Amino acid sequence: MTTQIQRRRGTTVQHSTFTGAEGEITIDTTKDTAVVHDGATAGGHPLAKEDGSTLTNVDINSGTIDGTVIGGTTPAAVSGTTGQFSTSLNVDGTVTADGLTVDGNATISSASPTLVLEDTDGAAQDDARLQVGASIFNIKRDSDSVTRLSVGLTTGDISFYEDTGTTPKFFWDASAEALGIGTNNPAEPLHVEGSIRASATSPLISLWNSAGSDRYGYIYGQSGSTTFAAEGASRPMLFSVAGTERMRITSTGNVGIGTTSPQAQLHVEGDLRVRDSSGNTDVYFGGGTGQASITVYGPSQTTNFSILNNNSYAYLTTNGGNGIQYRARGSGTHIFTTTSSDTERMRIDASGNLLVGTTSAYSVSKTTIDYSSNAAFGITLRDTGSAVDGAMAYFVKGGAVVGSIISTTSATAYNTSSDYRLKEDVQPMVGASNRVLALNPVNFAWKADGTRVDGFLAHEAQAVVPEAVTGTKDAMRTEEYEVTPAVEATYDEDGNELTPYVPAVMGTREVPDYQGIDQSKLVPLLTAALQEALNEIAALKDRVASLEV
Repeated sequence: MTTQIQRRRGTTVQHSTFTGAEGEITIDTTKDTAVVHDGATAGGHPLAKEDGSTLTNVDINSGTIDGTVIGGTTPAAVSGTTGQFSTSLNVDGTVTADGLTVDGNATISSASPTLVLEDTDGAAQDDARLQVGASIFNIKRDSDSVTRLSVGLTTGDISFYEDTGTTPKFFWDASAEALGIGTNNPAEPLHVEGSIRASATSPLISLWNSAGSDRYGYIYGQSGSTTFAAEGASRPMLFSVAGTERMRITSTGNVGIGTTSPQAQLHVEGDLRVRDSSGNTDVYFGGGTGQASITVYGPSQTTNFSILNNNSYAYLTTNGGNGIQYRARGSGTHIFTTTSSDTERMRIDASGNLLVGTTSAYSVSKTTIDYSSNAAFGITLRDTGSAVDGAMAYFVKGGAVVGSIISTTSATAYNTSSDYRLKEDVQPMVGASNRVLALNPVNFAWKADGTRVDGFLAHEAQAVVPEAVTGTKDAMRTEEYEVTPAVEATYDEDGNELTPYVPAVMGTREVPDYQGIDQSKLVPLLTAALQEALNEIAALKDRVASLEV
């Protein structure tokens, strides 16, 4: 059946021709539009004007728009490209569309409106269902109605579900203005149940004030390190527990534990204890009121306190009993100083020499004391006990006492061993007078200061009284001496070594090994000679007396 419709505008007759099933056609002459009411399911088509221009506001009570050629050889162009409407499309029944773009408003009116999006492979599990209830908008999987996204239209809450669609794992609480990740009950503006990962070339988490105008701090990670920073020139970093500050790091780098104003790089108010895995105390700093205590333990609770630079430099340790060892490692030297300028007063060098008032040992002496006799005594031994003959010093050789210095309230005795229990094969001295006559007492001047004294030449006296003289005539000995003094290591305020320790450069040289004499050893000889002389004098007196009778 062919229907022809004509209308006249002025002197021009305009007409359209529609071929198809029977139906009703309505023409709105005021808008130059045509509306087709067609009962067929596939034969209805929008009409086009004869000049090829596009009809607008097309109402279709039932039918399909499928790109059928209308008014030409190309698919119907409703407002430009194929299948697009520039104004509105009202569909009262079911719409099947291969492609649909809506530039304006699209309204679905229903008691329980639902929009199903299906692909062409017929697999329901790939399809989505958009459903709007009284107060909820949901996106579900069409095959089993598992919820993927839920929006509370009245509350404003937004929920993103895990794979079973039962528990929201990403939740926006609109009334609390809080976002929950891994929880649907956020207690803070951002509440995360689980781990947080920031991935970037230089990941940064910044902490700002509520106005967003001032950053208080940040967490920064790069090149395998993490930085926790307080922003600003004077802000400290605080660490609190149960609302109470427990530790802080000031802007100058001081760490305070138990104090809000640390005065050193580490300032602890209270006890400090370090334990090993067995619960044994390895390090303990503490003490009662007005007391100080530092205890450092090593293996088996042996006290061991170390002072270190890049290598072990010195340490304090027990010797297995109640004693303490203070050790310098390698060729280190123990130096003891006083005054604010660290004036050295005493040292123990790497050779074990004790040096007081000097940095180098004299000759082969194990103890060297330098002092000025104009201002002080070299050594003072003061007996504060009540014993009448208290010993000021003992001299020991081979485990036996061979001499002593004994003081009384008014005098000092310098003693050498002489107990009869130390002696055997005791015989009277003979020829003492002749030996005394063999001695050569002389008067001489000392080369050092020119003073003249009476005495003996050691090698001459040695021929007569060898026990009174030590050494050998014209002997020499090898002496070690310091060519270049040692240079102590220097450190910065953080304990980092700036310049290393340089040991002293030592050399050797030949020097005279001078003889000495103990003139007290001449006393027995002089006594015996005097006794011989006195006996001869007595005998002569007897002879003179007999001659005078």
